[in-house]
Amino acid sequence: MYGGISAALTSGSKTIQATSSSTNIIMGVEIQEGTTLPVELISFTGKNEKNFNELFWSTSSEINSEYFEVMRSSDGLNFESIGKVKGAGNSNNILSYVFVDYEQLPGINYYRLAQFDYDGKNETFNIVAIDNNGAAFKLNSLFPNPATSSMTVNFQSKEAKPHSIFICDAQGNEVFKAMIATLQGENQFTLPTQNYASGTYFVRISSAKNESVSSTIVVQH
Repeated sequence: MYGGISAALTSGSKTIQATSSSTNIIMGVEIQEGTTLPVELISFTGKNEKNFNELFWSTSSEINSEYFEVMRSSDGLNFESIGKVKGAGNSNNILSYVFVDYEQLPGINYYRLAQFDYDGKNETFNIVAIDNNGAAFKLNSLFPNPATSSMTVNFQSKEAKPHSIFICDAQGNEVFKAMIATLQGENQFTLPTQNYASGTYFVRISSAKNESVSSTIVVQH
């Protein structure tokens, strides 16, 4: 049953669920006041289990929301649709959704979430990266996506050690480089983007052991 209580869909080997419980809300994303959006997204996160990847997202309100589409990529650039989750239509309640990917790819899986209205309009949210190999660190998410004046990087590390962060434009030109002090566990930091031209950018984090994770973000003014 949709529209504020709970929902479940089963398609092939994929189980799609939605619930009004807020227990799956992991990380908050700030929504600017005064902006009316078809869907106000609170969070979009994921985690790896032994035999599958789980994706979680929550909304604080939905207007004319028909469905969400989950897309997956092995490189953070080329995405394919792997499933859909029915939206709530119209809701002013906090709703939490879960999507289970039983056919995850080896290594790092990049997931992108898109929302579609009944009239065909759509918007795309931030990318989530899930590492199936248990790497020493991983880039969880970049938000908001698209970014305007700034972007927030959510980053997980098994050790407290310095990492390098690089941002390149679509032509491969380096526009930003810095060394960041990383704590053990979850890290989050914000970088300004107001001086970047509109377009797609690649964000890469590297360690002294030449390990690296990367994702993409769109800057839009």
